[in-house]
Amino acid sequence: MKRKIKYASYIKEDQLESILEQKYPNKKCSECNKSGVYAGCIEIQYDEKTDENILLSFDVFCKECGAFLTKWDNTNREYFLNKR
Repeated sequence: MKRKIKYASYIKEDQLESILEQKYPNKKCSECNKSGVYAGCIEIQYDEKTDENILLSFDVFCKECGAFLTKWDNTNREYFLNKR
């Protein structure tokens, strides 16, 4: 049996675009000011009780300039290698 990761909030996978739109209106990149923001490295977890995919984390990138903008995380994990 696969170990379940505890999440902080019940956020479904289909809410990802609204989260991006809140942080980056019109998907405008804070580095190059072009509309190229997208979510990558999306991590989800299936919840059997609700039959939904829960959003655990994703990274935010810009497809215009290639910048890594941020990491969105819905868990209480610590990332030791994420220091820049």
